Amino acid sequence: MASVTDLFCQGSRSYRGPKAEDESGYTYLNRSARPEAEWLRNLLEGWFQSLPEDVRKDLGQRFRSTDDRQHLGAFFELYCHALLLAQGFTVECHPAVDPQRSSRPDFKAWKEKEGVAPFIMECTLSAEPKYAHSKQARLNQLLAYLNRSLQSPHFFVFVNVRRVGAASAPGRDIRCKLERWMQTLDPDSVALRSLGRALEGLPRYSWQDGDWHLEFDLIPKKPEARGMDSLRPIGGLAQLELRDPRQSLLNALKIKSSKYGSCPYPYVVSVALTDLFVDENDEKEALFGSSDAVHYVSARRRGGSGDSDGFWKGPDGSRNQMVSAALVCRGVHPWMIESTTGVLWHNPWAARALDFSTWRGPQRIFNTETKEMVPVHGAEFSVLLGIPRETKEQP
Repeated sequence: MASVTDLFCQGSRSYRGPKAEDESGYTYLNRSARPEAEWLRNLLEGWFQSLPEDVRKDLGQRFRSTDDRQHLGAFFELYCHALLLAQGFTVECHPAVDPQRSSRPDFKAWKEKEGVAPFIMECTLSAEPKYAHSKQARLNQLLAYLNRSLQSPHFFVFVNVRRVGAASAPGRDIRCKLERWMQTLDPDSVALRSLGRALEGLPRYSWQDGDWHLEFDLIPKKPEARGMDSLRPIGGLAQLELRDPRQSLLNALKIKSSKYGSCPYPYVVSVALTDLFVDENDEKEALFGSSDAVHYVSARRRGGSGDSDGFWKGPDGSRNQMVSAALVCRGVHPWMIESTTGVLWHNPWAARALDFSTWRGPQRIFNTETKEMVPVHGAEFSVLLGIPRETKEQP
């Protein structure tokens, strides 16, 4: 067990295998003997030791949680703290900003030597509905069972997730049906039929039971890999359930928008996107609405365009002016740390504007002439943090 002053346990490790689907992120990172896991532990432990002792106790407890959302939330706070320090900010953790409220934001940051005024930053994960986490847990449970039990000497199985049910899936029934189906297929014949057709030429088995709907595609293994017990049968996954990719970002911003009352500083909400399919256009629409362009609306003016439903721009014009900027980050995960990216979006109607010259990473600011959000190029986060851009094998 790790001590309260460390993120990870000390001592030697021997396990070099992959992470199980139903294993927590922290448990695997803590026990893995892979060289990249050791590198990650050393990096994160160094970041952790830069925090004040009283902050380390709470953040460390959440980081070591077997609840992946708790773990990832703590990791993101640690990441943002390191990112602020790397840009030369002085950082105060959990500052008091409103005497009328007991809640405190994560950070207050400033650059005294450069005359940069303070701003506060609150870190959060994109807010998926609670049922989404339990659905993911049920899916992970099924995948872990299939990886342990499914006999598939000749094929990898690619899983298309159409719908996850409200109760656990009958793993044994699915395994038996898949094994009987695979026994009727010859891997060489399948490889020949699917040549040059990608996934479209692969045999597919569709399984539905109640509100569950999964599709299984078979990918022939190379002849030299057939029968190898060390290879997990699940070779890929695609989650195809329909959902609005903007909503989780919008939910997170709404939850944090007025948490600290009459804050005397510019207020930045930093959001780690947990949905891998959110792109920059989704971010823009979540912030400014579904209009094709961001038209200038004065903070004092009412009656904006009727099709705007964004965090900063609604049917009646600008709103949520207390949030000065949103730092939207993608790829936020310890195992993706060298490729984590983020953009600082500035609010054109902010009650307290954030000086864009204080931030060294990529930004989007409002151009008063074109009435558009335009890019301000900056250093990638990995460069700011001194992390080498090397591809690491995923767990």
